[in-house]
Amino acid sequence: MIRAVSGVDALYWVAPTPSGDGPLTDYARAAASVARAVAEGGVRRVVSRSSVGAEKRHGVGEIDGLASTEVALNQTGADVTHLRCGYFFTNLEYQLDALQEGKIRGRNAG
Repeated sequence: MIRAVSGVDALYWVAPTPSGDGPLTDYARAAASVARAVAEGGVRRVVSRSSVGAEKRHGVGEIDGLASTEVALNQTGADVTHLRCGYFFTNLEYQLDALQEGKIRGRNAG
């Protein structure tokens, strides 16, 4: 990612949808990667899509991953703005079979 953002003045960051069994681990990995890219790539401004609840920092399930992303980006030295959407969206595309059966599976956020 460092090479991709080198020379970029501003970055709009949307965390990728977690795909493993541990969404918070996936968020932490993405947060570390984007924070390193911003710091080492010289990105001066970042807009990050987050969610209401991230301001609590802990105890909000998968949103805790967005909170850790906010913290990581805030530590880069860039001018960072977090857009906290009123609703947290989960990409249900990964559950098409279950949805066709009339079920929505929840995940443990740990």
